[in-house]
Amino acid sequence: MSHHLHSRVVVAALAVVIFGGAAVGVLWATDTIGQSQDQTVPEGLPPDFEKFPPEKQAIELEELRQRQAAEAGPHAPKPTGSPMTSCPVDLKAFDTGIGARIFAMGPPQMRNMVNEAGVVSVEGTPYRIYARAAYDDPEQGLFIVEQQVLDLCAAAAGLGPQAQAKEYRTPFHNGAVSITAVEGDTVLFQTPDGKTGRFGYLTGEFSAP
Repeated sequence: MSHHLHSRVVVAALAVVIFGGAAVGVLWATDTIGQSQDQTVPEGLPPDFEKFPPEKQAIELEELRQRQAAEAGPHAPKPTGSPMTSCPVDLKAFDTGIGARIFAMGPPQMRNMVNEAGVVSVEGTPYRIYARAAYDDPEQGLFIVEQQVLDLCAAAAGLGPQAQAKEYRTPFHNGAVSITAVEGDTVLFQTPDGKTGRFGYLTGEFSAP
């Protein structure tokens, strides 16, 4: 984001996540005066969020989305005493399917996102797969594979595995990839010029359709 000398510029960037019929908004606001920059990070995100690599930003945004969805849903009476250390994710309620992910503005790392898919592997592990172009090279296709947390309470208490994300770049430069279908542990994709392929999100291997 550019600096404007001797002027006050307020830029707001709304990142709208549309998935499974639900919309979640995340707002970035930047207030620049002279050469100084004061960035306001949305509540629920780390203060240095914009410095994170794209795969870490994807994890933080997804966890924020899950927390917002949980807070908006029905709540049982708060238990007294020790906090909960186990609340396994209900895989039947996990959002699966392909959805659009739109970042019209916001951090440059998030602007080349095309769409995403929520999947549950054959072994029963939930994943989110983000299809996009690399933020530093719009001709380089890129997948971000994010393994979801199976127990949010245990992860929050430091007693269980945390979310993990890996990047996989396509072996060709044909622009951003777009997910068209999911078959088991394989994602089918297409590039803007019509090239198609298959991506094994557990192995990271690319193959012809």
